[in-house]
Amino acid sequence: MPRSLRDFINYRHYRDESWKEHKIINDEGIWTYCNNGWMWIPGRTPYLSAKYMSKIGISIFKNYSWENGMPDILHAHNAVFAGFIAVKIAEEYKLPFVITEHSSAHITNRIKPWEDKLIRQTYRKARRIICVSSFLCQELERRYPEINNIIECVPNILDTDFERIDIDDINRNHSHGGVRIISIGNLVDGKNFEGLIRAFADSFKGQNVYLRIGGDGPKRRSLEELTNVLGIRNQVEFLGYLNRNNVLREMLECDIFVLNSYYETFGVVIIEALACGKPVIATDCGGPRDIINNVNGILVPPGSNNKMAEAMRKMVSELKLYDPIEIKRDCVNRFGERRVVGMLNRIYEDILSKNRD
Repeated sequence: MPRSLRDFINYRHYRDESWKEHKIINDEGIWTYCNNGWMWIPGRTPYLSAKYMSKIGISIFKNYSWENGMPDILHAHNAVFAGFIAVKIAEEYKLPFVITEHSSAHITNRIKPWEDKLIRQTYRKARRIICVSSFLCQELERRYPEINNIIECVPNILDTDFERIDIDDINRNHSHGGVRIISIGNLVDGKNFEGLIRAFADSFKGQNVYLRIGGDGPKRRSLEELTNVLGIRNQVEFLGYLNRNNVLREMLECDIFVLNSYYETFGVVIIEALACGKPVIATDCGGPRDIINNVNGILVPPGSNNKMAEAMRKMVSELKLYDPIEIKRDCVNRFGERRVVGMLNRIYEDILSKNRD
């Protein structure tokens, strides 16, 4: 921060008056610099939008570096738009940068031509491209073969609240009765909750098995009506939006977690369930194939109600064969803070050592 009147004058000049639109928030212990202004450029002018966002990003970076010093390396999440901003900052300040790619647009063919052009330029200038799953790595290698020598897989990190769950919480006996299956996600077409509800009805109608659905979205009303049509309304509960504490509670209270998506680049909600010691049924829709194994669950083909129903029946009947402590241990070993931070530190050190050579 400025330490004198002269510093304050220079500080404001250095910030180019845009500091008025910036704010700093404490996001769970991380001081985060944000823009508080409006994105006023129409969406029909994408290049202007990218340029405008890059200008905002550079301005925020100036504020950050003035107050905290110049970083050694930049890390952007997704090429659009964070990667575009990283390119501009890296060029102006001669800094290396890496990109972690999460976007499902790459596996659902939703990349627009103008985005593709800028993504290629961004990837070529990055020191490393990190993907959150091997499936996404393969897709990017297919689309952008020029980056094959700088791409690698680093999974999403498990939230520490889930990593630190006590074994006693996992082993606690719950009084809800019956078997409780839960699925959490946005209620949109891509998550295929309709298929899940139909598979559940085929398997457990009238039985002491219950489905809880966390999340909200445009499909909620039609999904609720579907449970009425199928005669399972008293076995299905829609929980609405869940904050992190609510998700944690629901995971601990359930017996099985299910993800029925058509596509996922990773599946953070899956590792959250595993960290709670719960077995998972997931569709083989991309990211989950890196997560599910013979210790923790079952993979089924996307869009197959019959296979999903079969997997749910199998898991309910064999629930006692799954060891919750082993499920949690395996999850933390692969996706916990020590594992993922170690992988990122290795990448940073490799890039910085080459910078020094």
